[in-house]
Amino acid sequence: MNILHQQRKSNLFHPVWRLYYSVWSLITLLLLSLLPLPAATATNHLNNLLVELYNNMNDEAFDEAWDDYENWEKECLQAKQPQKVAQLLLEFENNVVWEAVLPQWEHRRDAWVTAGESATTFNQVAKLLLELEANINSDAIDEEWQENRQKWIKQVKKWLVIPTTNPPIITWLYPTAAINYVTAKRVTIKACLQTSGPLVENAQIYVNNALQKGNLVRQLEVVTSGCDVSLKQMVQLREGQNQIKIVARNSAGKTAEKRSIHLQPPIYSSVSEKRTALVIGNSDYARAPLRNPTNDANAMANKLRRLAFEVMSYTNLGQNQMKQVINKFSDKIAAAKGGVGLFYFAGHGVQVKGENYLIPIDANIRKENEVELEAVSLARVLASMENAHNRMNIVIIDACRDSPYERSFRSQGTQGLASPTAAYGTVVAFATAPGSVTADGDSNNGIYTEELLQVMDTPGLKLEEVFKQVLAKVRNRTHGAQVPWYNAAFEGDFYFNP
Repeated sequence: MNILHQQRKSNLFHPVWRLYYSVWSLITLLLLSLLPLPAATATNHLNNLLVELYNNMNDEAFDEAWDDYENWEKECLQAKQPQKVAQLLLEFENNVVWEAVLPQWEHRRDAWVTAGESATTFNQVAKLLLELEANINSDAIDEEWQENRQKWIKQVKKWLVIPTTNPPIITWLYPTAAINYVTAKRVTIKACLQTSGPLVENAQIYVNNALQKGNLVRQLEVVTSGCDVSLKQMVQLREGQNQIKIVARNSAGKTAEKRSIHLQPPIYSSVSEKRTALVIGNSDYARAPLRNPTNDANAMANKLRRLAFEVMSYTNLGQNQMKQVINKFSDKIAAAKGGVGLFYFAGHGVQVKGENYLIPIDANIRKENEVELEAVSLARVLASMENAHNRMNIVIIDACRDSPYERSFRSQGTQGLASPTAAYGTVVAFATAPGSVTADGDSNNGIYTEELLQVMDTPGLKLEEVFKQVLAKVRNRTHGAQVPWYNAAFEGDFYFNP
């Protein structure tokens, strides 16, 4: 460090010089504040922060050959454009010795310099300044400044300004449905935030109106990926209904999104026989998509897990995928050598010449004779379950919606599904009577599945009573427009909730 530089640093501690320096700086700031362009004020603020960093570094942190530091400081106070600030920042860094920076700076410096040479906005200059400061060795900083360092960082971050035009967009990754059922007391909340500008405070997760601590770090810079801020936090649930809320705010406004999670502890202790279920929900049809089936399937899968079923659960499957999981399910219930198997499907279903078919999402059905090639026969499912020789098999089909395919079929007047014959030990239940149709529903679940989920929870209710109660509830709720149907041929008793 040259003598003039040492003298400048030491003179700052002389009372007379400190008074002169303060008055001179105040007058300069006042004059600059009279400039009409807001950019001048912003640049001046960043410049002062750069000068503050400079003044709080040790003498040994700078190259002794730097003899133009006084002119550099004057230029900082006079600069009006971000390009000029970036140039002065590069000059400052170029005179910091290697011993004053962290080892990794040697590998990062070239990219940093390149970014500085092309910087054209205050946002870019602020990022460069923060990155440089983060790579300065703590031994190169005056001990007295350590207490003010966080305040300095906060002031620099104020200039990480990105134009904000819309409030944040919150996309739930888990839970995805508005209403969800789980059996575990702890779940991991996941979401993706998209924001056109930085969040003005930490994104927050609330469980039953209680803020969850230790969750997310505020996003200060918008990234180019589809998810600007990733949210992930494990939360504790209470038994029954839990309200989950995510709140995020940027300068354009606040966004709040809610989900409901019902915690229902499992009842494994009261079930002695093996229970296995396959649940499929298809919504994303290219032709006539449906809103509720994926929600229905997710809710049913969670309910069955609570009711001691080992559940295979899938949504939006193509034909080959449906056949594969049905075969896998058949093998699984056969390996159990007895017990109860349950198959649940929600989506589109049609009948052709008395045969029922479940429609995959990739079905391309233009004519009636293409159904057999494009869909999955319900008879295939029933046969695979019958071959497992279970004590009981339960088949629940919520697929009696008004099909878009039947309008182009030659055999008119065959709406809904046909009445299948249940093999011994099998119960087949439809959301509505054979030959009838039902709408997709206006809530998060179809009417039939929504009522079924509630009745299944009733302790000590026999299987046939479950379907009878669901029939009455749905019929009453739809004023007779929808009447569920079931066919059974079994001995003994079965209770979802013993």
